[in-house]
Amino acid sequence: MNENYPKSLIRAKGYIWFSDADQDVQLFEQAGRNSSVMEVSYWVDALVDEQKNEILANNPDMKENWDEEFGDRENQIVFIGKGYDQKEIKSALEKCLDEKAIA
Repeated sequence: MNENYPKSLIRAKGYIWFSDADQDVQLFEQAGRNSSVMEVSYWVDALVDEQKNEILANNPDMKENWDEEFGDRENQIVFIGKGYDQKEIKSALEKCLDEKAIA
């Protein structure tokens, strides 16, 4: 997707999860031709059980989106653009997942 980034996207921002760095929350930002990915935090599910259980006890709303297998790890990206095809963007992102699974 990086090589064929849609020119109709003006801005994108969100949190992403890389399976090969599954303890760290990464922040993705894109504005025009510039983009960056940087570590900004940690996933609660990556903590030792004692820390994780304490955070979940103090933040019961986290359990609403908690996944049995992946915990709080997820991808959340907002795209802002003009005239872009949402299905095309989603398909390109899903292809990235397929390519990583093959590699």
